[in-house]
Amino acid sequence: MNQFDSANNKTISIAVSCSVLLDLEGEYQDFEKVGYESFYANQVLNQNLPYKPGALLPFMRSLNLLNTVADENVFRIILITSNCQHTVQRALNSLETYGIELDQVISLNGAPAHEPLLNNHVDLFFTTHKHDAESANTLGIPSIYISEKSCGITNEDVLHIAFDADGVLFDSESHIRYLMTDLKTFESYEFANQALPLTKGPLLPLAKKLSQLKRSHPMFDQLIKLSVVSSRSEKAMSRVITSARYYKLAFEEFVACDGQNKGLVLKNTQAHLFLDDEIHNVQSAARHLPSGQVMTSNSNYEHYAA
Repeated sequence: MNQFDSANNKTISIAVSCSVLLDLEGEYQDFEKVGYESFYANQVLNQNLPYKPGALLPFMRSLNLLNTVADENVFRIILITSNCQHTVQRALNSLETYGIELDQVISLNGAPAHEPLLNNHVDLFFTTHKHDAESANTLGIPSIYISEKSCGITNEDVLHIAFDADGVLFDSESHIRYLMTDLKTFESYEFANQALPLTKGPLLPLAKKLSQLKRSHPMFDQLIKLSVVSSRSEKAMSRVITSARYYKLAFEEFVACDGQNKGLVLKNTQAHLFLDDEIHNVQSAARHLPSGQVMTSNSNYEHYAA
């Protein structure tokens, strides 16, 4: 059982690495060029010079806004970092400049991230380090790998998250069936079994918590938007819709891409975040909005192809 299935409190705990919120790519390159001592001296010198915003900074602002509206922390934000103290201090100064409020800062000091993630009952972990995301996933922690090249957005009025269906909200069984047969067989099976709910996937617990939050107050219903953006056709999407109803998910829209490029479909959505388990969909979408790869045991489907 995933540890989060039994979580009873309504608080949603989000853990993020520094490089998800702030663009540190140039700093890493600088470290390699100038060496240890010069790099850290530069961090101290520029302590009050903000880093550039990272891909998920608008997403984090929206979470802070929802906390303000609720007059309580419905979202608990935890910064997890392995950076040196001077870089961490500059990062904290930068986040304060950008108006980001954190509930907790955990400095790993070379230790792996999984222990504080488990101890804090994290609902979702964002990182730009794929190995960290994979390691956390093996322990049952829903983990997202964010490409540092993800495009940022500026709209922060409504928290809008777009989810893939198969392998993200629900398990990968249907997608594997599609790969091992053909499109016609897959669509016929899904349509014939549309009343049978799909088995839960890694982000279903998060989607259920967000849906409960939307239903808790009309203001949250207006300020949170949830979408499904799937490669399925309209015919095959019917099973996704009935599954969402079965799990009582409060999704506003179900987009059936029917094999179209997901990046182009998502281009004008103004979503803060798109979450998919297949890297080619993430790379396509990341040209237009922040996008993350959901770590699953089946993130690489190539060996299932017929």
